[in-house]
Amino acid sequence: MYLDSDSIVREIDGDAEARAAYDMLENLAMQGYLRSYTSNFSLMEALDQIKYDEYLRDMIKRSSSPPRTIVHNYRQDRQLSSHSLGVARSRIEAWVSRYTPGTIVVAQLSSKGFLKEVDPFFLPYTIALHSAIFAPDAVHFSYALLLGCDLLLSSDYQFCKEINRAMSDRNSPLRKETFQLLESMTGVNQPQKKNNKLNIPIQAVGFKPFVKIAQHWRLQSRSGSATALSTELRL
Repeated sequence: MYLDSDSIVREIDGDAEARAAYDMLENLAMQGYLRSYTSNFSLMEALDQIKYDEYLRDMIKRSSSPPRTIVHNYRQDRQLSSHSLGVARSRIEAWVSRYTPGTIVVAQLSSKGFLKEVDPFFLPYTIALHSAIFAPDAVHFSYALLLGCDLLLSSDYQFCKEINRAMSDRNSPLRKETFQLLESMTGVNQPQKKNNKLNIPIQAVGFKPFVKIAQHWRLQSRSGSATALSTELRL
């Protein structure tokens, strides 16, 4: 499973749904049932969001204007106080310290082989070109694909919807162009069908769906009818 920046920020902010998902994620990782990844790109984006939050807090404290007006008129000028920058950095570092590498691995894609022959940003460019996915999200999706993840965890509903729509349509330009490029980069072919059904090698899920799927899988495994996690997650 791959975690995008949104799923990191929501946990840092203490979101209840994120907390439940992380509890399940930690439990599954501890038992060796699930391997989860994120990237330095996710951490960088998450840090930007935390900086944004801290900047607004600074402005609200210093200004006599209503908070709503400050947020509405926000213009990034990068004048973040050293204290707020330290707070933002410490929040990200606390997340890293708690979850990596035991629960979540910060992926380091090897440059040997395909990355020497193809610009690593050509894959996210191709994804963005053939879908409504924005460029930063295309980078996250590229990481998930290159890592061979079964799931991408994100609370961005539109991002998840676009991935799942394209992966469920054998004729979607995103699916066809992306898998063709992936095959040329990695040498791994994604068959159209598995078990006489359309092969959907990756799905995007939010916090609640992930918890529900994981709970179902655990119940199945306890009853003695467990199968591979990747198979159960696609039910």
